[in-house]
Amino acid sequence: MTEHRKNDNESRQGWSPVYRYAGMGLELGAAITGFTLVGVWADYHLGTRPTGVIVGVILGTVGGLYNFIREALALSRQQSKPTTKPGDADRRDNHRPKS
Repeated sequence: MTEHRKNDNESRQGWSPVYRYAGMGLELGAAITGFTLVGVWADYHLGTRPTGVIVGVILGTVGGLYNFIREALALSRQQSKPTTKPGDADRRDNHRPKS
């Protein structure tokens, strides 16, 4: 993992999951919209109507969903991590009275 990506992931860990899910949805919408607009531009300048729009929508959807699923899996893994360290359970058991 590159240093930039590692720092980016560390800075996102403190965010509320609601904001992360909202950001994921906005990124998906922006990817689809952006690639669609590139397709409209290509159709206008190249005269390939409607091929550019169709390709733009497909590329935006595939790319946006890839990013969305990647982020959702990372968020799911982060939320399912145990909050205790591996040796903590052993230390608690040592302090219990034996019956």
